[in-house]
Amino acid sequence: MTIEHSTGRIALSADETETVRLELQRVLASPLFQASKRCHDFLKYIVINTLDGELNSLSERFLGAELFGRRIDYDTKSDSIVRVRANDVRRRLTEYYADQRSSPAVVINLCSGSYIPEFHWPQQEDSQQNEASSLASGSSSSLTNAPNGSALHLSNDRDVDPPASGVQEPSEGYSRGGDNSVPGFINEAASSALVKSAHVGISRRAVAAGSIVAGLLILAFAVSCFTLWQELRVTRQSLYPWRNSPAVAGLWGTFLGDQRDTDLVLTDSSFSLVEALTNKSFNLNDYLGHSYMGHFQDHDPEMAAALSRISNWGLGSSGEFEVAQRMLALDPTRQKLHFFLARKYQPDLIRRDNVILMGSPYGNPWSELFESRMNFTFDPKDPARILNRSPKAGESATYAFDVSGSFGFCIIAYLPTPDHSGSALLIQGTSGEPTEAGVDFLLSEAKLAAFQQSLGVSKLPYFELLLKTSWIKGTPIASNIVAYRTYPEKQ
Repeated sequence: MTIEHSTGRIALSADETETVRLELQRVLASPLFQASKRCHDFLKYIVINTLDGELNSLSERFLGAELFGRRIDYDTKSDSIVRVRANDVRRRLTEYYADQRSSPAVVINLCSGSYIPEFHWPQQEDSQQNEASSLASGSSSSLTNAPNGSALHLSNDRDVDPPASGVQEPSEGYSRGGDNSVPGFINEAASSALVKSAHVGISRRAVAAGSIVAGLLILAFAVSCFTLWQELRVTRQSLYPWRNSPAVAGLWGTFLGDQRDTDLVLTDSSFSLVEALTNKSFNLNDYLGHSYMGHFQDHDPEMAAALSRISNWGLGSSGEFEVAQRMLALDPTRQKLHFFLARKYQPDLIRRDNVILMGSPYGNPWSELFESRMNFTFDPKDPARILNRSPKAGESATYAFDVSGSFGFCIIAYLPTPDHSGSALLIQGTSGEPTEAGVDFLLSEAKLAAFQQSLGVSKLPYFELLLKTSWIKGTPIASNIVAYRTYPEKQ
């Protein structure tokens, strides 16, 4: 692949360009890139712009602005989102081509430190290598197939000097191969044996020295590898300490160790405030299509204007932001866990990614996608009550709470996504304190391990539980599981 510096375009023919586009479609359709929308969009953007000659748009700053919504003047040194995503794309490309059984017509590659993809043509490169090998073989044959009696003659500028005058020539009749000996001479057989013995001795010493050097190099390499492994292990443990906690790792490994990305979706407080002021509940379709705003006209003009302003504010919960930061800290490099407000989330993401939904259905209507499969839900007729759809012995059918009181509940549901291709985690607190207690439970090795032990399982299945929490001055001080359900893999 070459770049025409006068135009900044990739020098490809029309057929080659079409071949690259077809290969891009195959790569993007693979499970590796279908599992990550961000990697899918990143690779598509850089390849298409490269083919179109828009190389100036492939700098880190432009990619951050175009693909990740950053300001054009954002600090690329402190924000590594583009570099992290590019590394993920490189890894997925490597895995994709490693799994291919046949050689593709073109290979798409993204070199380290660059955001301009390269295109390699395996068949052309093999042909060039074969041609070079043929030329080398031809040259070798011209030397080895010389006519009988001919030889390569190497000489310096001087003729070979005749024997020194003091050296005695063998007398006439002397046979070099016989048993006769002449004083001052060594017969040819003995001379060859001495030379051969000397060569053997030198060869053995050379082999021994080479073996020692090779052994030292191997030892040094092994020590370096072990040291590097130790450093990487320590770094990994410091970045991901939760992986050393079996119960926590068993749950969160699903969301942070899978090939799929995980989306953390927070409450839209503006939407819940609109529902409270209008005394109406709106479903997910109303929310996504903004049709709920049509109900504002049922009120007087001043109230309608106020509702319109509130709905455009995009308010969030400060308490949720704080607990969300604790979950985001599980993935310090931001390779797997991504943050969204409910109003910015899109339906195609919940098909591609795992998802964590924060907040009650009143502020996060995305939870509607899971309510039909949940046993514990908010009562749509009474926002201060939790329903237990199928009470077991010793359980209540409803759990009431005082919104302004000192205790509340948190529904925690670990379920498959609607199409069963990924996993979902719902954390629905009746207020900020129960939500915080729910996150505490999910990040606590002691609490998760105790719950897992009570189930008698080595790994947590899909489950749903109702956590009762009490607090003082906004700080949760005690929580306990009131009821729970477990579900099979296919629910």
